[in-house]
Amino acid sequence: MSTVTGPGSVSALLGALDYARQGIDRGYAGIAEAAQQVASAGAQGELPPVESLIAMKVFQQQVQAAAKVLERVDQGVGSLLDVHA
Repeated sequence: MSTVTGPGSVSALLGALDYARQGIDRGYAGIAEAAQQVASAGAQGELPPVESLIAMKVFQQQVQAAAKVLERVDQGVGSLLDVHA
């Protein structure tokens, strides 16, 4: 990984951190909504809608992708600290 330096680097890292946080928040909200639809169908003795099950998987992947962004931000912050130490 390349070394991250400069004042623009800090704002880029903060932007990426916000992006990751939003991705995780939206992913968890989507999972909760889809899970509610599955639970509602189950409570009525019906099979859950396939779309809800697929949505849960998609939102899970969104959270995982955002977590990878967060991991990269962590590495970038580490690089910044190494340069300035």
